[in-house]
Amino acid sequence: MKKGGLPVDALERLASLLLRVDEKQKDVSFAEFHNLAGRFPYCGDSDFGALVLEREADLNGSGPTKTRMYREAMWRARWCATGATAGGEGYARMIDVERLMEKSKEAESGSGRD
Repeated sequence: MKKGGLPVDALERLASLLLRVDEKQKDVSFAEFHNLAGRFPYCGDSDFGALVLEREADLNGSGPTKTRMYREAMWRARWCATGATAGGEGYARMIDVERLMEKSKEAESGSGRD
């Protein structure tokens, strides 16, 4: 499947690999994810990369990597929200930020662990 002419499965595979990458390579791997995700258009009022990271963390994440995936997704969602051109649009985009902030807190406290 493609979103805006780009293969969605490549982004989903990269998100999945983030769960297994060696700790020394995490920063570089997340940077690669953000580079690819930045090429996708927004999906409604959401950043597509943020949605992919959140889904992967929800389904397969655990421990510190799950927390980081939520934080990285929250960063992407915030970036999306800053591009809003109207109040209602900004509010709609902030819903993702608030949800991801809550998930990040839960994962960090251990209540969101698998």
